[in-house]
Amino acid sequence: MTTEVAPIGQEETPYRNSITETAFFEQLLANTSEKDVFIAREILQAAQHAGYSIEWKESAFAVKYPDPNGGPVLVSLFVVSRRSYFYLMPTEKQLDKLGIDKERGFEYARRIAAAIPAAEPGVGSQSSLLRYLRMPELAGHVDSLMRVVGDFVSMIDREAK
Repeated sequence: MTTEVAPIGQEETPYRNSITETAFFEQLLANTSEKDVFIAREILQAAQHAGYSIEWKESAFAVKYPDPNGGPVLVSLFVVSRRSYFYLMPTEKQLDKLGIDKERGFEYARRIAAAIPAAEPGVGSQSSLLRYLRMPELAGHVDSLMRVVGDFVSMIDREAK
């Protein structure tokens, strides 16, 4: 019986904490189509161009906006997964930490839903969408999506305490 042990200082971890951009797009292509990859890249590039924070997770990238006052809060703007899903994370607690009424997160979800015909605002968590969207459902709507995101970020800048 042979057992492999990681070299000293390089402990193995059973879980992967984040995915690289290259691996993300390779896996997205393996799971979906070139069209999905194109749309996801378009969204990522728009978010990067706008200067938003990109967090590479285990199977997705999350686009966030930092506290304009320099605090530790990162407000979730949206997530794109390697399975070709787009979704919103609840923002109530994040906005509350910035002194912003949670209703602003609900408005954000409603405006995202209005910008993307296939989307519907959430019911239980009103700052999310009713369901995850597939990349093709965002085709032709990335500019509208990013305008809504930009408006939300501008509101955060104005109202954060």
